[in-house]
Amino acid sequence: MMPQTQADSPREMSLRPESSPDASTAFFEEAYRVFSAAQAAAGSIERTFSIADYEVRLQFAGPALMSATTTALTHLAARPSDTPDLTVCIWDSASTGVPMIPPAWPADAYGPHGMIRGFNTERFQTIVQRANNSLNMLDHDRNIALYWIPDVARVTYYETISPLRTLLFWWMNRNARQLVHAGAVGTPDGGVLLPAKGGSGKSTTALACLEAGFLYVGDNNVLLNDDQRPTRAYSVYNSTSLHGANLEERLPRFVPMIENLDRLERQKAFGFLYKQYPTQMVRSLPIRAVLVPRVTGYRDTEISGSSAGTSLNALVPSTVLSLPGAGRETVEILSRLLEPLPHYTLKLGTELSQIPRTISDLLRTSR
Repeated sequence: MMPQTQADSPREMSLRPESSPDASTAFFEEAYRVFSAAQAAAGSIERTFSIADYEVRLQFAGPALMSATTTALTHLAARPSDTPDLTVCIWDSASTGVPMIPPAWPADAYGPHGMIRGFNTERFQTIVQRANNSLNMLDHDRNIALYWIPDVARVTYYETISPLRTLLFWWMNRNARQLVHAGAVGTPDGGVLLPAKGGSGKSTTALACLEAGFLYVGDNNVLLNDDQRPTRAYSVYNSTSLHGANLEERLPRFVPMIENLDRLERQKAFGFLYKQYPTQMVRSLPIRAVLVPRVTGYRDTEISGSSAGTSLNALVPSTVLSLPGAGRETVEILSRLLEPLPHYTLKLGTELSQIPRTISDLLRTSR
C-alpha cells in the first residue's frame, strides 16, 4: 500500500518507525480521510446487504469496484437503515485520482497472509494482500472497515467470487458467526453441510443439488452461527468455482454461466448463480447433518456413517489456512459446532442425478 508513484511490492516500501500504541488509530484515521477525499472526487455510492442476520453497508468512492464487490452478494440485497451493523469503505486510487498514504510500518512487518505486526490488536485488524497490494483494515470499536486497492484491474478472480472475505470473517467472528470453507444445500426438511478440501466434489455436489431443485446456501464459503442451536448455515456468496476439466460432460447446464472460459488453463471455472436460480437462493438453513464428499469413480452414490473427527479433518485445514488470523480459537469453535450433529461420508458416484436423491432421502428420514 503506497502512493501511486511508488513501487508496488510491499518490500519496496520505505521503512517506517515501529508502531506505537496509537499507530493503528492514527493510520486508520488517515486512511479513512483518504477514502472521504476519494468519495468527494468520484462520488458516493452505497449498497446494503443482509448477511447472517446482520446489516452490512458498503460505501463506495465511485463505481469502479461495485461490480467486482457486489455481484456475488446480489441475493442478499436489503433495504438500508440508519444503523448498519458493519460499514465497509471501498475505493481505489486509479479511478478516483486520490493517492493512498504511505504505510506506517517497516518493510519487515509483514507476517503470514500479509498481517501487519503491531497493527493487529484487540481493536484493529490489518493485512496487506501481497498479490495485489490491497489493504484490509477493521476497527472493531466503531464497526468500520476499509478496503483499498491501487487499481480495480488488480482485483483477483478469487476476490470477485468471494469479495471482502477477510473483513467479513474478522467481524463475524466477533459476532457469533464463524466463516467456514464448506458448502450447504438442502430442502424444506433442512440442510446438510459439505466440508471438504478442493477437488473432493463439494461444489459438484452442491451444483447437482441446485439443478435438482434444492435450496442453496453456498458451495465454497458459508457462515455458521455460534450463539444458538440448532446450527444454521448462512449464505455469503452466490458464486461457484470448480475445476474446469470435463465440465461440459459433468455439469453442462452451468457452462453458459462461467465467466472465465478463456482462462481455465490457469484459473478454476467460476460463475454467479443468482440470475438463473433466484428462488433457490436462501439466506440460511438449519443443518441436520454433515456430509463429507468423497469421489469414488463408481456409478452409484452412497452414504455411510462417519464421525465428528472425520468431518473436522475435512473442514479445519482449508478453513484455518485460508483465513488470516484463524487459529486455535477457530478450531475450538468448529469442534463445538460440529460435535452435536450426525456425520456421514458421501461416496459420490459418476451418475450425478443420484446425489440429490440420496441427500433428500437422508434429510427426510432424519427429521
